Amino acid sequence: MLFTQSILFTLAFWQAAPALAASLLSPQQGLEYKTDLNITESSLATRDLEKRREYPIKMCPIRWIGEYPYCTYSNGEAAIDAWLHPMAAKIKELSDGNVCTKECGETEDFKWCFTSHTEGYLCDTDASLETIQGAIRKTMRDRAYWICEQECFRLSHGGTWRGSLLIGRKATWDDEYYCGPATWDEKFAKGDKCISGGKKDL
Repeated sequence: MLFTQSILFTLAFWQAAPALAASLLSPQQGLEYKTDLNITESSLATRDLEKRREYPIKMCPIRWIGEYPYCTYSNGEAAIDAWLHPMAAKIKELSDGNVCTKECGETEDFKWCFTSHTEGYLCDTDASLETIQGAIRKTMRDRAYWICEQECFRLSHGGTWRGSLLIGRKATWDDEYYCGPATWDEKFAKGDKCISGGKKDL
Protein backbone atom coordinates (compact mmCIF):
# COMPACT_ATOMS: atom_id res chain seq x y z
CA MET A 1 0.00 0.00 0.00
CA LEU A 2 2.78 2.39 0.96
CA PHE A 3 4.64 1.55 -2.24
CA THR A 4 1.53 2.34 -4.31
CA GLN A 5 1.11 5.73 -2.59
CA SER A 6 4.74 6.62 -3.33
CA ILE A 7 4.29 5.82 -7.01
CA LEU A 8 1.12 7.94 -7.21
CA PHE A 9 2.84 10.90 -5.47
CA THR A 10 5.79 10.69 -7.87
CA LEU A 11 3.51 10.68 -10.90
CA ALA A 12 1.52 13.66 -9.58
CA PHE A 13 4.71 15.70 -8.97
CA TRP A 14 6.08 14.79 -12.42
CA GLN A 15 2.89 16.07 -14.08
CA ALA A 16 2.83 19.32 -12.03
CA ALA A 17 6.52 20.20 -12.48
CA PRO A 18 6.20 21.89 -15.94
CA ALA A 19 3.39 24.16 -14.72
CA LEU A 20 5.37 25.09 -11.60
CA ALA A 21 8.47 25.91 -13.65
CA ALA A 22 6.45 28.05 -16.06
CA SER A 23 5.04 30.09 -13.18
CA LEU A 24 8.51 31.08 -11.93
CA LEU A 25 10.39 34.12 -13.35
CA SER A 26 13.51 33.27 -15.26
CA PRO A 27 16.70 35.21 -14.36
CA GLN A 28 16.39 37.05 -17.68
CA GLN A 29 12.82 38.12 -16.91
CA GLY A 30 13.91 39.45 -13.53
CA LEU A 31 16.70 41.44 -15.19
CA GLU A 32 14.23 42.93 -17.67
CA TYR A 33 12.06 44.12 -14.79
CA LYS A 34 15.01 45.93 -13.19
CA THR A 35 15.80 47.58 -16.52
CA ASP A 36 12.24 48.94 -16.71
CA LEU A 37 12.65 50.36 -13.19
CA ASN A 38 15.86 52.16 -14.18
CA ILE A 39 14.15 53.70 -17.20
CA THR A 40 11.39 54.99 -14.93
CA GLU A 41 13.90 56.55 -12.53
CA SER A 42 15.73 58.15 -15.45
CA SER A 43 12.48 59.62 -16.78
CA LEU A 44 11.67 61.12 -13.38
CA ALA A 45 15.14 62.68 -13.16
CA THR A 46 14.71 64.18 -16.64
CA ARG A 47 11.36 65.70 -15.70
CA ASP A 48 12.84 67.17 -12.51
CA LEU A 49 15.66 68.76 -14.52
CA GLU A 50 13.18 70.27 -16.98
CA LYS A 51 11.23 71.80 -14.08
CA ARG A 52 14.42 73.32 -12.62
CA ARG A 53 15.34 74.81 -15.99
CA GLU A 54 12.07 76.72 -16.07
CA TYR A 55 12.15 77.73 -12.39
CA PRO A 56 12.15 81.56 -12.36
CA ILE A 57 15.29 83.60 -11.76
CA LYS A 58 15.11 86.28 -9.07
CA MET A 59 16.73 89.65 -9.74
CA CYS A 60 17.24 92.03 -6.82
CA PRO A 61 18.40 95.61 -7.50
CA ILE A 62 20.48 97.77 -5.19
CA ARG A 63 18.01 100.55 -5.91
CA TRP A 64 14.35 99.99 -6.62
CA ILE A 65 11.93 102.03 -8.67
CA GLY A 66 10.56 104.06 -5.73
CA GLU A 67 14.03 105.36 -4.86
CA TYR A 68 15.08 106.41 -8.36
CA PRO A 69 16.31 109.85 -9.26
CA TYR A 70 13.66 110.45 -11.93
CA CYS A 71 15.08 110.02 -15.42
CA THR A 72 14.17 112.56 -18.08
CA TYR A 73 14.14 109.84 -20.74
CA SER A 74 12.97 106.28 -21.18
CA ASN A 75 15.26 103.78 -22.85
CA GLY A 76 12.34 101.78 -24.16
CA GLU A 77 11.88 98.14 -25.06
CA ALA A 78 13.59 98.47 -28.45
CA ALA A 79 16.81 99.68 -26.81
CA ILE A 80 16.71 96.82 -24.29
CA ASP A 81 16.23 94.25 -27.08
CA ALA A 82 19.55 95.28 -28.62
CA TRP A 83 21.53 93.75 -25.76
CA LEU A 84 19.04 91.39 -24.10
CA HIS A 85 19.75 88.21 -26.09
CA PRO A 86 23.57 88.60 -26.33
CA MET A 87 23.71 89.21 -22.57
CA ALA A 88 21.53 86.18 -21.73
CA ALA A 89 23.53 83.99 -24.14
CA LYS A 90 26.81 84.97 -22.45
CA ILE A 91 25.37 84.25 -18.98
CA LYS A 92 24.23 80.81 -20.20
CA GLU A 93 27.62 80.14 -21.81
CA LEU A 94 29.45 80.85 -18.54
CA SER A 95 27.03 78.60 -16.67
CA ASP A 96 27.42 75.73 -19.14
CA GLY A 97 31.20 75.98 -18.74
CA ASN A 98 30.95 76.23 -14.93
CA VAL A 99 33.13 79.35 -15.11
CA CYS A 100 33.32 82.00 -12.37
CA THR A 101 34.44 85.13 -14.20
CA LYS A 102 33.43 88.57 -15.49
CA GLU A 103 32.25 89.28 -19.03
CA CYS A 104 31.20 92.61 -20.56
CA GLY A 105 29.40 93.70 -23.71
CA GLU A 106 28.04 96.87 -25.26
CA THR A 107 25.80 98.33 -27.93
CA GLU A 108 25.76 101.81 -29.42
CA ASP A 109 24.32 103.40 -26.26
CA PHE A 110 24.58 100.83 -23.48
CA LYS A 111 27.18 98.75 -21.69
CA TRP A 112 26.82 95.79 -19.35
CA CYS A 113 29.08 93.57 -17.24
CA PHE A 114 28.09 90.23 -15.74
CA THR A 115 30.07 88.41 -13.05
CA SER A 116 29.23 84.76 -12.33
CA HIS A 117 29.98 83.55 -8.81
CA THR A 118 28.68 81.08 -6.24
CA GLU A 119 27.99 80.53 -2.57
CA GLY A 120 29.08 76.91 -2.98
CA TYR A 121 31.55 75.17 -5.29
CA LEU A 122 29.96 75.38 -8.74
CA CYS A 123 29.30 78.40 -10.97
CA ASP A 124 26.52 76.78 -12.99
CA THR A 125 22.74 76.92 -12.96
CA ASP A 126 20.05 74.68 -14.45
CA ALA A 127 18.24 77.73 -15.84
CA SER A 128 17.63 77.61 -19.59
CA LEU A 129 18.62 80.42 -21.95
CA GLU A 130 14.95 81.37 -22.31
CA THR A 131 14.55 81.53 -18.52
CA ILE A 132 17.55 83.86 -18.18
CA GLN A 133 16.40 86.07 -21.03
CA GLY A 134 12.81 86.20 -19.74
CA ALA A 135 13.93 87.15 -16.23
CA ILE A 136 15.98 90.09 -17.51
CA ARG A 137 13.16 91.25 -19.80
CA LYS A 138 10.58 91.14 -16.99
CA THR A 139 12.89 93.07 -14.69
CA MET A 140 13.38 95.79 -17.28
CA ARG A 141 9.66 95.85 -18.10
CA ASP A 142 8.53 96.04 -14.47
CA ARG A 143 10.96 98.91 -13.92
CA ALA A 144 9.45 100.75 -16.91
CA TYR A 145 12.74 100.37 -18.82
CA TRP A 146 14.43 103.07 -16.73
CA ILE A 147 18.23 102.90 -16.65
CA CYS A 148 19.29 106.27 -15.35
CA GLU A 149 23.01 105.71 -14.83
CA GLN A 150 24.35 102.31 -13.76
CA GLU A 151 22.10 99.71 -12.22
CA CYS A 152 23.43 96.71 -10.26
CA PHE A 153 21.40 93.52 -9.85
CA ARG A 154 21.97 90.26 -7.96
CA LEU A 155 20.65 87.14 -9.75
CA SER A 156 19.79 83.81 -8.09
CA HIS A 157 18.03 80.61 -9.14
CA GLY A 158 17.17 78.75 -5.95
CA GLY A 159 20.63 77.20 -5.39
CA THR A 160 24.16 78.42 -4.71
CA TRP A 161 24.65 80.06 -8.14
CA ARG A 162 24.80 83.86 -8.11
CA GLY A 163 25.23 86.50 -10.77
CA SER A 164 26.01 90.20 -10.47
CA LEU A 165 24.78 92.25 -13.42
CA LEU A 166 25.76 95.87 -14.02
CA ILE A 167 23.89 97.77 -16.75
CA GLY A 168 24.34 101.40 -17.72
CA ARG A 169 24.53 104.03 -20.43
CA LYS A 170 27.91 104.37 -22.11
CA ALA A 171 27.72 108.17 -21.82
CA THR A 172 27.74 107.97 -18.02
CA TRP A 173 29.59 104.66 -17.48
CA ASP A 174 31.95 104.61 -14.50
CA ASP A 175 34.61 101.90 -14.64
CA GLU A 176 35.18 102.29 -10.89
CA TYR A 177 31.58 101.37 -10.02
CA TYR A 178 31.72 97.92 -8.45
CA CYS A 179 29.01 95.29 -8.86
CA GLY A 180 30.30 91.82 -8.02
CA PRO A 181 30.51 89.01 -5.46
CA ALA A 182 32.09 91.27 -2.82
CA THR A 183 28.88 93.32 -2.77
CA TRP A 184 27.01 91.73 0.13
CA ASP A 185 23.50 90.42 -0.40
CA GLU A 186 22.31 92.78 2.36
CA LYS A 187 22.92 95.76 0.09
CA PHE A 188 20.33 94.54 -2.42
CA ALA A 189 16.58 95.01 -2.22
CA LYS A 190 14.52 92.30 -0.55
CA GLY A 191 11.09 90.72 -0.81
CA ASP A 192 8.64 92.29 -3.22
CA LYS A 193 11.30 94.76 -4.40
CA CYS A 194 12.97 91.83 -6.16
CA ILE A 195 11.56 90.64 -9.48
CA SER A 196 11.18 86.98 -10.52
CA GLY A 197 10.79 86.03 -14.16
CA GLY A 198 11.49 83.37 -16.72
CA LYS A 199 10.61 81.81 -20.06
CA LYS A 200 6.93 82.82 -19.86
CA ASP A 201 7.97 86.50 -19.77
CA LEU A 202 9.60 86.55 -23.22
